[in-house]
Amino acid sequence: MSPDNASAYFGREQRKTINMAIDTQPPTASAQSHAVVLRRYGKWAGNPKGFPEDIAFCVEKVRASGAWPHYHQCNRKRGNGPGGLYCKQHAKKHAAE
Repeated sequence: MSPDNASAYFGREQRKTINMAIDTQPPTASAQSHAVVLRRYGKWAGNPKGFPEDIAFCVEKVRASGAWPHYHQCNRKRGNGPGGLYCKQHAKKHAAE
């Protein structure tokens, strides 16, 4: 199978076209007025933008297990603590604030 046939077979060209269409659409006026700045997790030299906050999970940064110290967003459901932004475990830590 040649590289041209492989990309058509696996649909890479189609996905690329769809992603370009999504990225090139200008934001609407209502989207600009209600813009929410999300926290970023896991920033480092190899990934300077990090990963955007998942609004379903606790906002606390937790250290990943392993030898290399890097941090990510807590993967427990939020709904407790100040503003309902924390899980039960981290809400105790931020109760005094």
